[in-house]
Amino acid sequence: MDCGQKERLGKGFMGLREPGKVINIDHHATNDSFGDYNVIEPGASAAGEMVYDLCKAASLPITKEVAVNLYVAIHTDTGSFHYSSSTPESFIKAGELVRLGAEPWEVSTRVYENHPARKYKLLGMVLSTLDVVGLNGGGNAKAATLVVTQEMFRKAGAEKDLADGFVNYARGIEGVEAGVLFREAGELEYKVSLRSKGGLDVSAVAMRFGGGGHRNAAGFMLKGSLEAVKAKVIEALRGESGRA
Repeated sequence: MDCGQKERLGKGFMGLREPGKVINIDHHATNDSFGDYNVIEPGASAAGEMVYDLCKAASLPITKEVAVNLYVAIHTDTGSFHYSSSTPESFIKAGELVRLGAEPWEVSTRVYENHPARKYKLLGMVLSTLDVVGLNGGGNAKAATLVVTQEMFRKAGAEKDLADGFVNYARGIEGVEAGVLFREAGELEYKVSLRSKGGLDVSAVAMRFGGGGHRNAAGFMLKGSLEAVKAKVIEALRGESGRA
């Protein structure tokens, strides 16, 4: 579910395949169709929206518990309905899930206002690395970068998933077209998360480095020193900015 590339399933995945079949349900346009059965719908706002459609097509009951989970999936993958992936159908289905028992206030509180203090300790260190660079000589487009290191995780006593969403602080800066988060994943290896506004296609940048995602949200892994990785990513963003 919601997995664009087989590699994202982890190193032990292939050993679990036999004797079963892999059903790949996803909405990433860059999905490499690694499953035995592939249901790919790039126009869907979330994989949860696709599950909603499958439940309806199969006449499966949507209980309150199912409604809550599907609502969370759509709500989070649309960025609380302010991403470009938010379609009229997204709102219609979310409204139906609310009718079936999902409570927007409870979901928002538990998802967005229920973080441990160590997340904010980590965020403070990450924001101190903020850097803003120009993307093209003749225009005003800029990229903002943030870095999170293993040492920061240790100092904050935080797990790596607590950095999820930090890249949006970079994208949220006035005049910035692309936000980038470099998360140290190992020795000389970084997980790069990209977010963009407007016409800049960060999925095209991610695919250059073996990753993928959506037009305005993508990611990949890249080996090298932080300086070398940053230079490669900024260069690629500048090239894509020139085509936007």
